Amino acid sequence: MYEKYYKIGEVVEILGIESHTLRYLENTLHLKIRRNGRGERLYSESDVEMLQFIHKLKTENHLNTHAIRMALDNLEKKEEPVPSPVSLLPNRLDQSKNIEYLAAMITAQNTKLMNQNENLLHRLENLENILRKQEQLQEEQIKYLLELKQKRKSPQTFRWWKKENS
Repeated sequence: MYEKYYKIGEVVEILGIESHTLRYLENTLHLKIRRNGRGERLYSESDVEMLQFIHKLKTENHLNTHAIRMALDNLEKKEEPVPSPVSLLPNRLDQSKNIEYLAAMITAQNTKLMNQNENLLHRLENLENILRKQEQLQEEQIKYLLELKQKRKSPQTFRWWKKENS
């Protein structure tokens, strides 16, 4: 029995997304999609299921592609040949629980990354404030030195200095 393959237009209709979005997901997630002799993409049933899973993580769980890539990597590490993350489970209830578990894991990882991002942004803001203060201090020092230079050149200062030293 042969496996059915879908072209990009058919997969786009199934998923309800634009073709450029599908190509973007393929490239950023490093999905290995089969191609025919002319280089056209041929999506298998398992590819379509994988893309539906990815689309669900992206739209319903609001995960970015980096978090989705991490989830896919985790799936690949657990089961060697991964035809489809959804088809690994025997029934719909288990599939739903697995998807919820993976989504919770990815959401937790995403939250951790967001917190790290916030900490880095806060540290960067502190460093920028320190830099701004140092620049202000430098400007004040330059201004003060320029004022001293002007006073030394002014005739009044010179006369005053000359009277005291006479």
